[in-house]
Amino acid sequence: MNMSYFIILLSALLLSACGGTNQNLNVEDNETKISADTMSEIAMFQDDADILEEAKVDEDIVLDVWKAYLKSEYCDVQTDNIESTLALLDKRSNTVASLELDASNHPYVREKTFDVDEEEFYEETVLETFACYPLKNGGWLSLWYYDASDWGRKIFAVYKFENNVLTRQKNAFPPFESDFIDKNPSFDWDELVKLSGMEVVYFMQDCWPTKFDADGFTMSLGGMEETVYKFNGSGFEKEN
Repeated sequence: MNMSYFIILLSALLLSACGGTNQNLNVEDNETKISADTMSEIAMFQDDADILEEAKVDEDIVLDVWKAYLKSEYCDVQTDNIESTLALLDKRSNTVASLELDASNHPYVREKTFDVDEEEFYEETVLETFACYPLKNGGWLSLWYYDASDWGRKIFAVYKFENNVLTRQKNAFPPFESDFIDKNPSFDWDELVKLSGMEVVYFMQDCWPTKFDADGFTMSLGGMEETVYKFNGSGFEKEN
């Protein structure tokens, strides 16, 4: 709720309480007291204001994470204008958003075509996704998924986002099935995505995340089997 509107509302309630009747007033020792009913109503509006303010923060969280990423040392997106890049995000919810890139890792703007075979204009692209989850001890856990299937690479990392700072975590991955992980990738993409140490995992070519949502995410193996990982407030657990 807008704070100026809340102040006006509070003033109106107080004026109403101080009217010519004694319905909402108790006078004792020359001190004016607001009735319990009036205070309850004020508290209700304050609660609404707090809820709306919290919702506003949540609404911006995935944008805040993306903005921090675009400014960070981890980022491989080639852009000179952060705001215009943020405008290209595919925001699926308050906590999940993706950005499509071209082969040179520049933001990709997909043009509409009419009466043309789309296969003739197929372009290889990259999709980077952030999914955010509130940590019970403060801050956010942010999952990053880099999908460049056309080049045979799928990369996953875990970040912590707190005080507008994004920090990649080491050895903080969900309990992935061993079949998901490519332990010996035959290529070196470290320079491209600025990786180091045990901060990322590579997925095998026949597995990939199929869905990110507020509860967690789902992994597919060969497009046939799916495994769900649920967020528990501090990390992820495999759902039986």
